[in-house]
Amino acid sequence: MYAPANRYHGLDGTQMGLIATLTGASYDTVRAAHKADLAAWSREQQLRDHP
Repeated sequence: MYAPANRYHGLDGTQMGLIATLTGASYDTVRAAHKADLAAWSREQQLRDHP
């Protein structure tokens, strides 16, 4: 639910806190996963633009 929207609009502190609570992860873990997802998505977009 969050992945497509977070790529375009980001996640705010409330959303990260909710994800952390629902998954039992720490806030820092959610933030790191979000940053990693954005980096991977960016690489994928670059490959699509320039195969």
